[in-house]
Amino acid sequence: MTRDEAAEAARDTAAQLGAEHADCRVVWQRSSAMSMRDAALEASADDVSRGVGVRVIVDGCWGFAGTDAGGSDEGRRLAMQAVEMARRSRPLTTRRVEDRKSTRLNSSHEWISRM
Repeated sequence: MTRDEAAEAARDTAAQLGAEHADCRVVWQRSSAMSMRDAALEASADDVSRGVGVRVIVDGCWGFAGTDAGGSDEGRRLAMQAVEMARRSRPLTTRRVEDRKSTRLNSSHEWISRM
């Protein structure tokens, strides 16, 4: 299972649970570091972090959830968590979020940032 599958499962589950809007972000970040002394490498490190974030609007309220795990089961769990957060925040909301009903695209976008 991939994080893309998690995102797709999260969007589908959020819609089934009544979300007016749902979006998912799959993040993959790589970082590297080196330590040198007298032109000789002393130490190096390479790290990769990954995650999925889900954002929903339910009854005019935002809900969020995120994880560093992947897979469709995790995507469904995140959507349920985000929808529940939105529903629980309803009594505290003073101004509802309006979904502008813009054209929906079922697509993915990729951003790559190089340093």
